[in-house]
Amino acid sequence: MIEKILKTDPTERYTIEDIRAHTWYKQVNTRDYGGIIVGMQPIPVDVEVVDMLTEHKFDLLQARKYIENNRHNSVTTTYYLLLKRYIRQGNKSIADITKYNPKNI
Repeated sequence: MIEKILKTDPTERYTIEDIRAHTWYKQVNTRDYGGIIVGMQPIPVDVEVVDMLTEHKFDLLQARKYIENNRHNSVTTTYYLLLKRYIRQGNKSIADITKYNPKNI
């Protein structure tokens, strides 16, 4: 399966549908998964934590877009580090995906 995913020729490479149909993929019961499934569920964003990004001179509107779109950059890294600290300090957050519930979004 890995070889098919890594093919450089797009006509020979597995599509997302091919991957989801594969027996390896089907071994994971996504209903019991403790987090979110990116692309299938919205990424919860904690507005209080986003507001903390102003201390680090980030644009809040742009930061929210980056977080919602699951971008990997310094803005989202800072957000997730602040979120971890916020939760570790005993605060509750809708963005705590270890306790993910789609109804909280």
